[in-house]
Amino acid sequence: MRELLPFLFPVALVAISIYFQSRRRSASSATERFAALAWLIIRRIVCFGAAAICLAAAGALVYSMFRASISAIGVVGVVLALSFAFILGHWGMYGTGYRRYDVKDDRPVHELRKKRYGWPW
Repeated sequence: MRELLPFLFPVALVAISIYFQSRRRSASSATERFAALAWLIIRRIVCFGAAAICLAAAGALVYSMFRASISAIGVVGVVLALSFAFILGHWGMYGTGYRRYDVKDDRPVHELRKKRYGWPW
């Protein structure tokens, strides 16, 4: 049984995704609203935390470049860290829309989910 524990978390994530996909066209239940709110809170904690780590890494790189010397790899590192921080902050705030690689539908889909689940924010 202990050997199966590492597989339970990914299986749970897939099961939650399948559950939400199957309920997308019907009215939301109390269980679905609770699960959606829990997912929203977890997503925001993880994404905003990772964005804060990326911002701290960018700040540390900038600080080290001013203390030593500015290098091209340092500038690339700062740009990458800031880019990841922006993407993670966006995902934390709005999530992803129905088209995974198109950010234009993230905010409208988030607004639809706010209405559907009664989220205040």
